[in-house]
Amino acid sequence: MRLAFRDSTSGECATVVAWALAFGVLAVYVALPTRNYYWDGISFALKIEEATELNPSMFHPNHLLYTPAGYLLHRFNHGLGLNLRALETLQTFNSVLSALSAYLLFRILAISTGNSYLSSSLTLLFAFSATWWKFSTDANAYIPSVFCLLICCSLILPAKRPRPLLLAVAHASAMVLHQLAALMYPVLLLGLLQQSASFGLRRKLWLLWEYSAVACIITLSIYYYGFMVSHGRSGMVAFVQWVISYDPSAPTAFDFYDSLTASLQGQVRLLLGGRLALALSSARALTMGVIVVLSVLVAYLGASSIRNFRSIRALFSGDLNRNRDSRLLMRLAGLWI
Repeated sequence: MRLAFRDSTSGECATVVAWALAFGVLAVYVALPTRNYYWDGISFALKIEEATELNPSMFHPNHLLYTPAGYLLHRFNHGLGLNLRALETLQTFNSVLSALSAYLLFRILAISTGNSYLSSSLTLLFAFSATWWKFSTDANAYIPSVFCLLICCSLILPAKRPRPLLLAVAHASAMVLHQLAALMYPVLLLGLLQQSASFGLRRKLWLLWEYSAVACIITLSIYYYGFMVSHGRSGMVAFVQWVISYDPSAPTAFDFYDSLTASLQGQVRLLLGGRLALALSSARALTMGVIVVLSVLVAYLGASSIRNFRSIRALFSGDLNRNRDSRLLMRLAGLWI
């Protein structure tokens, strides 16, 4: 398998594949919404349904504009005559954005690998990993923020030219939807640096400054507005305290071993979350059928990986080392991880 950094999504066939994946993923999400609701999502939905207008309680520093956006969408649905509960509105909103995230990821992978089959397989693995699938059919602020981060990722691919202003808008959008998106900042800086490798030092610094300044101004301006709306006053000290506030029932601490263990467990649960015993206890024909089919597919994937081990090893030890764009992409992915 040879990595080639060409835009294989420009062809009509690849575009059809990308949209087919997105609509297929959306169909599964809509048909199988979660019933194990995320507690934060229930809180968002209750605030939306109890409100008669946008109010200060909707502006939370951890996910500043998610609830206000959900409220406006909920009112819009009611204006169209769609008598949906707020929870259903948020679930549908997340499902649509998650399907679009699958579309974006396919485009990113297709450009990066030049292989539509590999890109489709990895996109489906992403879309139906346990944690992402669950959150995609629930009400939470993670899906819209990650969707914006994927837009950022598509803008910093090594084969593309730097677009700092568009990157700043996309990153600011992610941060006002969920605060944790700020952690993407060093990855985006590295992406811009790699894209501008042939530029002079002054132009490189200007690109980094342009992106950083615009993203900072947009994000802080929206946050400060949210602070004034929710508190009815201004003041820099109080604003900073509000921005960095968190739930005292979830204390933070750092221990390297515990953090490493939790991260590794999280990676496993990300792909293989849930309880097999609970699924088996339901003993429904459809459930058992799905388990059997998935077991066969996993076994086939394992056998194929063993059979093609040399090709897989050659991919990572050969082409990735020889192809400049591949190495740059690996740096971005490594820093993001």
